[in-house]
Amino acid sequence: MPANRYIFKQGLYNQALPILQAAKGMLGSAVALDRLVAADVFSATASILLEQAKAVKAHDYYARAVSIHERLLPANHIHLANLYINLANSLNALNRYGESLSLHLKAVQMRERCPHLARSMFGLSYGNLERLFTRMNRLDEAATVLQKSIEIRRGTMGAKSSKLAK
Repeated sequence: MPANRYIFKQGLYNQALPILQAAKGMLGSAVALDRLVAADVFSATASILLEQAKAVKAHDYYARAVSIHERLLPANHIHLANLYINLANSLNALNRYGESLSLHLKAVQMRERCPHLARSMFGLSYGNLERLFTRMNRLDEAATVLQKSIEIRRGTMGAKSSKLAK
């Protein structure tokens, strides 16, 4: 899959998608590790589709990836939190903000319970929330999480003290 990631980073989505489709075809039904690989293929495919403004298809692929990971990984696994964010971003593109918000908050809570996670990941999480609150026209909340994001990125606030106030 490294060639596919290189092509994706170059923005050559039409060339990356066939590689992922071929990989998906080779996976079939197999052991748990292969199902996790299949989920990663679904997630990578969804990323490409979202970049191509095909949000409905992207959402479907992200949902399939999340479903597989939820069955195979512990409920607090950090990779699952990352997939929730990706799924939430696809919901943003579909203007389904309420569903997106609950997934973003779930991912933030999961990340807060992960002590070894880099502080910058929290800044990104709060940045995602700021954009979502802005789209929802909840500007006071957008300003609050934006301030948290800035503080985290500047290193003035530790990951443990970055709890989102409700």
